[in-house]
Amino acid sequence: LAYPEQVEAQFVKIQPNTLRKFAVLTQLISDSLTAGASMRFRQCLLDTVDGLKAEAGSVDSMGASSMTKYTHSHTHFYQPYFQSRGYIFENYLVNHVIARLFPFTRGSYLDLYREMVFNLSIIQVLLVGMAAKRKGLDDATVIQIFQSFARKSDHNSMYLEVLLKSLRPDEHDSFAHIMWILKDPT
Repeated sequence: LAYPEQVEAQFVKIQPNTLRKFAVLTQLISDSLTAGASMRFRQCLLDTVDGLKAEAGSVDSMGASSMTKYTHSHTHFYQPYFQSRGYIFENYLVNHVIARLFPFTRGSYLDLYREMVFNLSIIQVLLVGMAAKRKGLDDATVIQIFQSFARKSDHNSMYLEVLLKSLRPDEHDSFAHIMWILKDPT
């Protein structure tokens, strides 16, 4: 982090891998967020699944058909809504950093960064899925996702442990190794 230009140069070189991102994040959601979810958050999860599920009679239940829906929803519903509302994610990230680092840090900075990046990515997948289901996003939907997700992840003492365990970090991980998940389809 002492040389941000090097980190940015590494980020530019990373190619998006939407299929891997989708697979990893849907598994994380299944592993760490579904149990004990509130009705409000459960509705977000159900709408996401319904919005991204494969067509009836499709050979793959979460494969090419779901990826096509994800990419279409990202391009036609998600991006237009957030094009002028990037501040929403900035506010979420600032709040996340303040909540995790002040006054005490729990875990390593790399673990905290990993949590922040994957939480952001999970929210994005949920938003894309809900946008697919509802054929667009509105302020109420976005607030529902952010609030119910934060309530589930921030108030669950086991969430970070389950998240990090399911990511199986290795000793060679770095900030740049985690950034692949931030790449969106173009």
